[in-house]
Formats: sequence, structure tokens, C-alpha cells
Amino acid sequence: MTTTIQVTYTRAFILSQRHDDSVVFDHPIKGVQYKLPRIKLVIDENAWSINKKKVEDIKLLQNKVVGLFNKLTVKNYDKISKQFIDLMKDHHDDFTELVPVLYETILKLLCYNKSYIKLFSLYGNDAFMDCVIDCCVQEWKYTIGEDEDIRAYKSLLEEPENIKRRYQKNNLMFICDLYEYDYDKITIEAMIETLVDKTNIDRLCIMFGTIHKKLKVKNKQIYGSTLKQLKEWSKDKTFSAKLRFQCMDVLDIVF
Repeated sequence: MTTTIQVTYTRAFILSQRHDDSVVFDHPIKGVQYKLPRIKLVIDENAWSINKKKVEDIKLLQNKVVGLFNKLTVKNYDKISKQFIDLMKDHHDDFTELVPVLYETILKLLCYNKSYIKLFSLYGNDAFMDCVIDCCVQEWKYTIGEDEDIRAYKSLLEEPENIKRRYQKNNLMFICDLYEYDYDKITIEAMIETLVDKTNIDRLCIMFGTIHKKLKVKNKQIYGSTLKQLKEWSKDKTFSAKLRFQCMDVLDIVF
């Protein structure tokens, strides 16, 4: 016959704590000893408390960096850039959550600021720039209609369509800056060809008017074909006067 003795973990029962990760107990009545495994408190890495703290830390970091970005100007560039780099020293694993929020700050700008690409280049973290470029490419897909933009643009002062247009323009300006800083992961020549094929004159004029000097040096074929197309469109009266004058303005810049 098997007798089952219930043993309760209490301080009075503990005789010793062994190195083999077990605890020895003395039964108060039978006078026998029992060796039982030590109970360990294990905190799961997916526990709610840990994830909650991580989310709160990311949110705090986002607020701090967005606050710095909103203050960034040509005048205080040195001060803000130093604060940004110091802040990012211990957050190399948080780019996926952080970068989209930061990039939206650039897209929201009423007046585009080249200090951002200068700051990113100074920071010089490849993983960070890969996340930034992913954001650029996604916004580009919205621009050419490859992906549907389902974001809700809300403002008391602007129409949603105007906000969307500003997002696209700022993204194109940032892509041009990436090209100027020789980030080869952005194939701007292919983008220009896409805009020509889609007859997206407005966006093409923004890009070509910004990078025409460097494009002429790096890819004369794309430069020449785009220039020829702009000349044709500037004389084509099937387009609105606004688009034709945009082409003329770019041609005036080039020549």
C-alpha cells in the first residue's frame, strides 16, 4: 500500500538549501526528510507587464525625438543633432517602431527642410537609414497609385487632399535629397521613368527640377529623354495651362 504524505512549503520545514537547486524538508510528525525541487519564479518575456513597459518606453522615446525634430532648423542644427545622436545611443533595436513616426514629422512639414537628411547622414546608422528608405518607398507607392492610401488625413485648417499632396511632395523632396547624398538603395532613375510613363507632370517637375544637375552627370540618357518629354509637354495644349507652365518653369531652371 502506498501512503501519500502532503508536504507544505513553510519556513519552519526548511533544513537546508542545496546546490543542486532543491530544498530538503523535515516532516514534523514522521521525522523523515523530503527532497523537493525548488520553486522558481519565471517571468515570461511576453508577459503583459514587460510588454507594457516596453511600449511605454518606445512612446516616451518617440515623443522626445519628435520634439527635437519639431525644433530642428538651420540655425540650431548643431545643438539638435547632438541631442538626437545622444538620445539614440541606447535605442538601436527600436528603429522599426520609431522611424515611421519620425518620418511622418517630415511629411507634415509646411515648408520642407533639408536639415533632416543632413542629420540622418551625420547619424550614419545603416539600419536606421534602411527603415527611413522603407518609409520613402511606401509613400512613393501611394504617390503612383501602386498601393491604396487608406490613411485618414484630419485637420481643421486644411482639406484632406491638400494634406495628402503635401505628404507626397515632401516625400519626393526627401527622395531627391537621398539621391544627392548618394544613397544607392533609392533608384531615382526608375522613379523618373515611372512618372514619365504615367504622365505625372506635377511630380516629375518636382523631382527633375531638384536633381537635374546630378542626373545629368550620373545618367545622361534618362536626363536627355526626360528633358525632351518636358519640352513636348510644355507645348501640348491638351494639358492644362498650369501643367504646361510647370514644365516651362523647370526648363527655365535647367537652361
